[in-house]
Amino acid sequence: MSQAVSVIGVPITALSFEGHVDRMLEWASRRESRVVCAANAHMLMEAHRRPDFGAMLRAADLVSPDGMPLVWMMRRLGTPQQERVAGMDLLPALCRGAAERGISVFFLGSTPEILERMRAR
Repeated sequence: MSQAVSVIGVPITALSFEGHVDRMLEWASRRESRVVCAANAHMLMEAHRRPDFGAMLRAADLVSPDGMPLVWMMRRLGTPQQERVAGMDLLPALCRGAAERGISVFFLGSTPEILERMRAR
């Protein structure tokens, strides 16, 4: 199991990029419903300012450090090897990993045209 590093009261998951991907794919393979947030410094400031938002982040199953200020703070707080785990990088990595492991993915929303383009890609 990974540890979390508290950054202004929000537990940020201390895993490598691949560790984050593997953890999420493990949950998906077991069909577990989980809450995952890719958090940056702005989100942590909002969590500090808005207790309801802060409670949501603190209750998440995984909060990735999506931004170098969080990575730098985590390194200073005892995880020297921490790397950035950006949400925009997670999505394609999760899709690749899901395809390799035979896990289906589901995208909710958008227009029929966008969904068709996604299917084609």
